[in-house]
Amino acid sequence: MKDKAYALLHDLNIEYVKHEHEPAFTCADSNRCLGNDFDGLDAKSLFIRNKNKSQFYLVLVPIHKQVDLKGLQETLKETRMSFGSDDDLMEKLRACRGSVSLLNLASVEKPKVIVLVDDDFSSANKTAFHPNDNMETVVFNASEIARILDHVKVEWRTVKL
Repeated sequence: MKDKAYALLHDLNIEYVKHEHEPAFTCADSNRCLGNDFDGLDAKSLFIRNKNKSQFYLVLVPIHKQVDLKGLQETLKETRMSFGSDDDLMEKLRACRGSVSLLNLASVEKPKVIVLVDDDFSSANKTAFHPNDNMETVVFNASEIARILDHVKVEWRTVKL
């Protein structure tokens, strides 16, 4: 699957820097992988759903932010929000827990999620995501997020989280 993530970056001519590291399962792991000199917004990606599983969301937020699911639920006018199951994650994004990322969308023909992008990315210089592998991180210009989302033809919007 990571081959498709890199192919997407190449197809869109997105310049990136690849970092190989030990597996990163948590935000703390991810912070250690990039080091203290990273001058961008490292991203965490949350896979959530509404109560009846009729709508799934991929939430892209800076790693330092906490996401208030109850507040997000009210903003989206949704029923109770919770994290999607491992089976749903594999079905919707072809991903395993610990490697969820914007770049998973490269592996999905018709994404059946809505992507919510925190508005902090609009003022960021760089951002970092896993390329469908939590032993690697790619850093690229944060402005490329919109190009990637438009290219994979997924519904998305910027939100204040």
